[in-house]
Amino acid sequence: MQIYCFDIETIPNQTLPPGVTPEFDPTTVKHGNTKDPAKRTAKEATERAKFNNALTKKMSLDPDLCEVISFCGSVYNTETGEHQDTIISGDEASVRGAWDFITEGTRVYSQLVSFNGIGFDLKVLRARAIDLDIHYPSRIYSEITRRFSVEYHYDLMQVLSDWDRQSWKGLDFYLKRYGIGQKTGSGGDVFKMYQEGRIKEIEEYCLQDVLLTARLFARVEPWIVQGKGTEDF
Repeated sequence: MQIYCFDIETIPNQTLPPGVTPEFDPTTVKHGNTKDPAKRTAKEATERAKFNNALTKKMSLDPDLCEVISFCGSVYNTETGEHQDTIISGDEASVRGAWDFITEGTRVYSQLVSFNGIGFDLKVLRARAIDLDIHYPSRIYSEITRRFSVEYHYDLMQVLSDWDRQSWKGLDFYLKRYGIGQKTGSGGDVFKMYQEGRIKEIEEYCLQDVLLTARLFARVEPWIVQGKGTEDF
């Protein structure tokens, strides 16, 4: 079976207009009965640091507050393991390339495959397309984000949890469970890698996730694709 498997890596949006980026509110700091100005200032500084540390992750995971640093797609044959990969970096180029890849996959009647694509990747690609004035097929977006449907898109996070949010688990869980391997990085490291100019490493990490997701799909394919199981006739 030929699949079009994809993933993106995101960082906090670097070009948000004033008033959009979340800001620390010192009035939320609870000082209790402390009156000492120095202690109050120190407490506020501590809370501000916590806020800023959490902000990077929060923005990177919010479709309205992030940008795309890398897109990877793989046209993967689940029977042979052969694959042809697409790797793109940079926000605008990644968004354009992602929609080209997704559109091609649906037009050649191949299955799109992702891990949490409905809940995250496709929402980001839609939001960034609007921000960057990049047009995408709205009909295709509606079809590939339809919950409880695998007609066009297998979101493995959704499918393997049987569409039960309470049962969601991460990619690494399934990789280890089925003996496929494990992730060697974390999305939480991507912004630091970006700041240090390690774009090639981000691309390698993103592609690794794509290929691991493709291998996971190949492993569970007989149980989730109609017509593939031995009892389907």
